[in-house]
Amino acid sequence: MPLPASPPLRRRPRHPSLDALAGYLDDPAVTDVFVNGSTGLFVDRGMGPVPEPGWHADEDDVRDLAVALIALGGRHIDDAKP
Repeated sequence: MPLPASPPLRRRPRHPSLDALAGYLDDPAVTDVFVNGSTGLFVDRGMGPVPEPGWHADEDDVRDLAVALIALGGRHIDDAKP
């Protein structure tokens, strides 16, 4: 009997700002991660987004995360022209 296929390995950018999400980003069952400001993190493991009650970030942490993610895409936040 053949072994079940392993989930494909994901490559994610290694950046210090992503460390707080590393456990979720590295989980092969996770399909999506939603940061909803400082009010929470929602993780989808194929059954819809579910809040993660143990996760917390303050507004500065969330902004740093947003800036880092946008920078990884080669862009930047322009506060003068939102």
